[in-house]
Amino acid sequence: MRLIPCLLVAAVYLSGNAASAQTPWSAALYGGYATGVDNSDYASGSVALIGDVYRRIGRTTALGVEVGYQKYESETSARHLAGVLRLRSSGGRWRPYAMTGLGLYHFRQTGDDLVAPGLSAGGGLELHPNAGPLGIGVGARFDLAANITEDGPLGAAILTLMVGLSYR
Repeated sequence: MRLIPCLLVAAVYLSGNAASAQTPWSAALYGGYATGVDNSDYASGSVALIGDVYRRIGRTTALGVEVGYQKYESETSARHLAGVLRLRSSGGRWRPYAMTGLGLYHFRQTGDDLVAPGLSAGGGLELHPNAGPLGIGVGARFDLAANITEDGPLGAAILTLMVGLSYR
């Protein structure tokens, strides 16, 4: 859980920067509800925490790094580190976004560990009051990771619903 202090330090640094409104960097911290997609009732989900840091490479495009933790069944959790591509509206109060990522996932279930490559995709909507740099948002994402083992393919599909804060 070293992610939270790192994101807070980055947010404080960026907000204190006199040129912060013009910075090509942005960050987001989202929390929410994660559940395994293979669950028929989606009632066995739990907590999720996702943090991102991006660098704008175009008017609406950014590349970055994402770390996350999703506990989606009573004894199953996933951590991930991924490279991400984010597309979003460049201005205004309401800013829709879409993202996709590719990275490594570490699954833990009742003492068993699995590391697998995975991908994510999602989207959401952020509200930036007065068209300013700080925003609050909602989002949904889908993560899929799998690895081939001697017992066959193992992995997970996770649906996460989130709310959070962003800085552009």
